Amino acid sequence: MGNRFLIYCIKGLAAIGLLGIFALSVAVMLYGMVETVHAAGGILQNQHSEKDIIVIVVGIVDFFLLGITALLVAVGLYELFFKPIAGLPDWINIKNMDQLKVMLITVAILVMSISFMGKVVTWNGEDDIMGYGIALGLVIIGLSYFLSIKQQKES
Repeated sequence: MGNRFLIYCIKGLAAIGLLGIFALSVAVMLYGMVETVHAAGGILQNQHSEKDIIVIVVGIVDFFLLGITALLVAVGLYELFFKPIAGLPDWINIKNMDQLKVMLITVAILVMSISFMGKVVTWNGEDDIMGYGIALGLVIIGLSYFLSIKQQKES
């Protein structure tokens, strides 16, 4: 009886987390959709310069990537604590926490790279973009090293 209760508690807490992350994913994607419609209207009415359009598009892509990342984490938690979801591509099927971490880190690297690209496009020449780029690069190198260690252990 004690183990069964503990398992229900763990699954209940996991369910709260995955529902919260799923709701966050939906909210970010809906916000991205609103921004997309708003931006498309401005672009079609020729209200933005080419540089502004690039910044807008990069920002919107960033929103959708964040939303998809949250969705993938929610799916991963569901598969870890409840059961695999049939019909998903193999790269989404999560069998352990390490796979979820690797997926999250991979997407985080992509999001950071896109975010930096947005900074470069909007750079005013005054901010210390080199320091920001070096710091971000070091984080990406560290995360990439972590991923390479994980892949070596799996091989």
